[in-house]
Amino acid sequence: MTEWALSAADWTCLQERMARSDARFDAFLSRFDDHVRRTNENFQRLDTRLDRVEGRLERLETRAGDIEQAVGIVSHDTKDIDRRLRVVECDVQDLIRYRHRLWGMITAIAALGGTLGFAGAQAMYQVMRLP
Repeated sequence: MTEWALSAADWTCLQERMARSDARFDAFLSRFDDHVRRTNENFQRLDTRLDRVEGRLERLETRAGDIEQAVGIVSHDTKDIDRRLRVVECDVQDLIRYRHRLWGMITAIAALGGTLGFAGAQAMYQVMRLP
C-alpha cells in the first residue's frame, strides 16, 4: 500500500489554491448578494408603482361609476323635461286656439254691436219721423 503524503510545498500550494478559491467564491457571493439586493429594490419599486397604478385605476373606476350615474340622472331628467315641454307645447297650442276663438267672439260681438247700433239708429230715425 502506498501512503498519501503531501510535501510542505504541495500543502502550501494547496492551501493557497483553496484561499484563492474561497476568495473567488466570496467575491461571487458578494456580487450575487449585490445583484439580489438590486433586483429586490427594482421589484419593490415596480410593486410600489403597480400599487399606485392600481389605486389610480380604482379611483378612475369610482369616477367612471359616478359619471355613469350622473349621466343616468341627466338622461332621466332630460326625458322628464322633454315630457313637460310636450305638455307645455300642448298648452300653448290650446292657448293659441283659445285666442283665435276669443278674437272670433270679439269680432262677432263687435259686429253684433254694430248691427244693433245700426238697427237702433234706424229705429230711432223711424220713431222720430212719426207724427
